[in-house]
Amino acid sequence: SKYNETMKKKQKKALYGEAGSFFIDIAKYITTGALITTLLSDFQEHNIAIYLLGIISIVASLLAGLYLIKRKEE
Repeated sequence: SKYNETMKKKQKKALYGEAGSFFIDIAKYITTGALITTLLSDFQEHNIAIYLLGIISIVASLLAGLYLIKRKEE
């Protein structure tokens, strides 16, 4: 019925919004973890790798989150 279709669309939008927020939170946690790890630990020879992997992970999570939030608004 039309009511069920409307509810399913609302549920999908809510799910996209929640998943988007989740991925943005993950990006924040990775940022914090990468910075704290490199500042407080002695990973002198691995700092570049940690920063590089951190930046790639942050960008991927952030883009996924923004994409899902955009899908929620459509």
